[in-house]
Amino acid sequence: MRRLGIRGVVFALLTILALTLSAVPIAAQDAGGEETDPSGVIQLTATINGLEEGDEATLSISPEGEMSGEAVIVSMTLMGEDKAQTVTLSADLDDGYYQLTIEAGNKYFREPQGYFFKVLDSKVLNPRDRDITFELIPPSARDYQPYRKGDTTSDIADEVPPPTPITGPEEPPYVAEAFISLSAPARNGIGKGIDIVIPEVSVPPASRSTTLQTVAFVTLLAVAVSVIGLGARYWWIRKRRA
Repeated sequence: MRRLGIRGVVFALLTILALTLSAVPIAAQDAGGEETDPSGVIQLTATINGLEEGDEATLSISPEGEMSGEAVIVSMTLMGEDKAQTVTLSADLDDGYYQLTIEAGNKYFREPQGYFFKVLDSKVLNPRDRDITFELIPPSARDYQPYRKGDTTSDIADEVPPPTPITGPEEPPYVAEAFISLSAPARNGIGKGIDIVIPEVSVPPASRSTTLQTVAFVTLLAVAVSVIGLGARYWWIRKRRA
């Protein structure tokens, strides 16, 4: 009977342990461990200056470095009103690298041509809290021509870099249209022109669930060993008294 009693206690403890471990994933989901969709709707608000009445401009979001029309994810066409226009683009984007560009024909010089940005956890990384502003400069307001055979990038400049004329023999000056990065890290004052990147550490939902399950298993195993030890000691004491 005593052997049967000890075996019954051990069996009961193991059964409780198994049931508890099977319930851990459910508890992990309730505690925030449920997997989430990495995609999400983001919004970019941009101000466009200089678009003359009757002219058109198109804002587009596409993967970084993709300049073809087939790569455009979402776009918006504006009509010129001879005044600043502020618009908001919404797009359902996975985590990754993208660009917001403006097309306004050959008439305007775009300052800048576009903005690079990174999406992480369904949010646009903008550590410097940059505003998105496009200046469209017509021929009457400049003494140079847009140079559009290649793109230049400005990832860590605080402002749009001053244009560098590109000239040839008996040719008018040409100026390249730049890109600006919204997601370049903010300066922290250490060194001149040095940006320190502090990576954001996030624990995936699956890892949180696995960690919680491991902790629960170790805790319950320790409790089970303690109870079994107490039961064995109690059985040994009773055996000696008998």
